Amino acid sequence: MSKKFKAKIIKENITSSNRTIDTTHIQKETTKRNGKEWVAVFAIILCIITFGPTFCDNSNERTRESPRSFKVSNSSWDGSVLPVKEYLKKLLKDPKSIEYIEWFAVQETQDGNYKVRVKYRAKNSFGGYVLNDQLFFLNSEGIVTNYVGL
Repeated sequence: MSKKFKAKIIKENITSSNRTIDTTHIQKETTKRNGKEWVAVFAIILCIITFGPTFCDNSNERTRESPRSFKVSNSSWDGSVLPVKEYLKKLLKDPKSIEYIEWFAVQETQDGNYKVRVKYRAKNSFGGYVLNDQLFFLNSEGIVTNYVGL
């Protein structure tokens, strides 16, 4: 446990050879911190962490996005479509073996959903690489709903 120092001032009058001298001494007293002080400090820190964001929330200034605001699109960097890449990682037996050959432009369908075609090469169950050409269908939220081989 840590110790807390408390200063105690002691005044003494010393009489020697017909003279009175007033002296002041400072004596250190050590006291141990009790567990209640640590619990109180911990409770205050916990309250700040828990309720601090609530008091600082400026929800009036935020604009809520409509659920229809999400748009599936090709990456400007490599032309890929993130929901399809994530879906393929879950679908393939060896997701580290995938090599994308070509991404086609995302097309919006008449019902508000999306479709995108991709050519890729990946390992099959026997360890050989197979070229795949597939068309993926995504709903309006960007979730892959179906795919077909071409």
